[in-house]
Amino acid sequence: MAQSKTSARRIASAQKRLKVVELRLMGARLSEIGKVLGFSPQRAHKILMEEQERLAMMTLGAMDAWRRLQLERLEMAVLAVSTKVKKGDPKAIDLWIKLSKNERELLGLDAPVKFAPTDPDGKPLQHDLSKLSSEELVAMAALVAKTMESPKG
Repeated sequence: MAQSKTSARRIASAQKRLKVVELRLMGARLSEIGKVLGFSPQRAHKILMEEQERLAMMTLGAMDAWRRLQLERLEMAVLAVSTKVKKGDPKAIDLWIKLSKNERELLGLDAPVKFAPTDPDGKPLQHDLSKLSSEELVAMAALVAKTMESPKG
């Protein structure tokens, strides 16, 4: 028969697990934690790993809930502006684009763009920069800097 979540044994176990984490946060070694609480350093380590995993899952759950809330808010804003977008209102269209961008970011839909220059055969470009003069290197650096500038407008 399963124990109640509020049974004295479960509560004592939870308190012991919390104490393991507290002692570790205060800088205690696993052997010291085990000695104080009456179990092996390996058990203290296992409890720490389980508690870290539990905390990670709680954090992921909280982040997922926050993401869902933000998506619901974005959906409400999109619905509110959609009539004006359909009528071609430029301000509403700009707002819709911003809302859409926020939604894509929350959902992780915009993957980073990779740029890998290749030769006509599709092989990575190989350059021996040691053969270039100082003037050529400066010119190349200026060209690279120019191409890295974000377009204005």
